[in-house]
Amino acid sequence: SIKPSKLHMLCAQLFACAAVQASGSVLEIAVGTGLNIPLYDWSAITSFTGIDLSQGMLAQVAQRATTTIPEANITSPTKQHSTIDSSSDTQAIAHGSGAAGSTVGVRQGVPVLLLQASVNSLPLPDNSYDVVLDTFSLCVFDQPEAALSEMVRVLKPGGRLMLLEHSRSDNPLLGAYQGATRSWVAPISKGCDWGQDVPGMVSRLPGMFVSSQQRHLAGTLVSIIATKLGSP
Repeated sequence: SIKPSKLHMLCAQLFACAAVQASGSVLEIAVGTGLNIPLYDWSAITSFTGIDLSQGMLAQVAQRATTTIPEANITSPTKQHSTIDSSSDTQAIAHGSGAAGSTVGVRQGVPVLLLQASVNSLPLPDNSYDVVLDTFSLCVFDQPEAALSEMVRVLKPGGRLMLLEHSRSDNPLLGAYQGATRSWVAPISKGCDWGQDVPGMVSRLPGMFVSSQQRHLAGTLVSIIATKLGSP
């Protein structure tokens, strides 16, 4: 078995490897408390948006950004952001100029925006981001394929979908065990469905090309980079 300390070290290394590759306009899904914030190469990022359902989580992200990112100017979300039309308000959010329910910060000219929203219906325009990143959240989404479709929708042509996720192992015996126990494991692991086939779901996304896929921990963790086809 793998000791918790070694597991945590591996996860930290995978987190860092994913975050450091992000560049341009970046959207992080289920940003949580902002654990990835210190890991980004901010010199390579032109804008950053973080999405989460929890306003409390977003407040922690704002605090983390304030303490870990020099010159950050963070304000707290005022109310839940639900829907935005495709008018200039949506464009304003995409470019970090702010809207109701948002948290806006600037670090050396890089807009940092946090939004309280559902991943199944992102209040963001099509073709907006160079990178969409999600780490260990897909397993708790009630509609993971719908969430992936939304991530692809907001990616620019040529943009990269970067995932680090729990997944069903490619080892037949272990994968079968995960499939048989997924309904038992979820209630004791914050709703995580560790038996879903993440590579399979990504492979079915239209207009996406998987450029990198690596498995870890006997195949139960997977890191994937997929590119949206089309000219930038």
